[in-house]
Amino acid sequence: MTFRNLSSPRELTAVNALFQQVWGSSEPIAHIDLLRAIAHSGGYVAGAFDVERRLIGASFGFLGRHAGELSLHSHVTGVLPGVQHTGVGRAIKEHQRVWAAERGIEWITWTFDPLVARNAHFNLRTVGARITDYLVNQYGPMDDGVNRGDESDRLMVSWALAAPPLQTPADDRGVATVEIPADIE
Repeated sequence: MTFRNLSSPRELTAVNALFQQVWGSSEPIAHIDLLRAIAHSGGYVAGAFDVERRLIGASFGFLGRHAGELSLHSHVTGVLPGVQHTGVGRAIKEHQRVWAAERGIEWITWTFDPLVARNAHFNLRTVGARITDYLVNQYGPMDDGVNRGDESDRLMVSWALAAPPLQTPADDRGVATVEIPADIE
């Protein structure tokens, strides 16, 4: 697998096609002009390619602030359905970590649907991100194939790039166990 920062209209069209496959949407998840602006202004737009140079995953994010410090807010990351659960998502997060570290960025933040158990496991256990907020209906009504008709409650997480990987919960205060459906999707 290789990674490239992307910025050309052709590359960004491919990113949008990938996102549309992942989210089952006929509409663009991110418009080309927005992706170009993010890439041009110093944000993160990258693709993961297999050995046949086929785009199999992509992500984009923009610069922000977390805990008073510069951060990368990873807004959308997607991996093609046929290659999910093969380490591509983890490799994208590692690429983001390296990209951010090279720019002196100490945090990566993102949101995810707290009812998707595999995403919660990946974000909290595999990557080691920490929950910083619960955002009620963060994005309002969404019309893609995955989210259509659901509230868009999200967990906001932060990943301190200088911190050692999370092994176990660092603090039991405030920890709660919440049962969620095995497959909300």
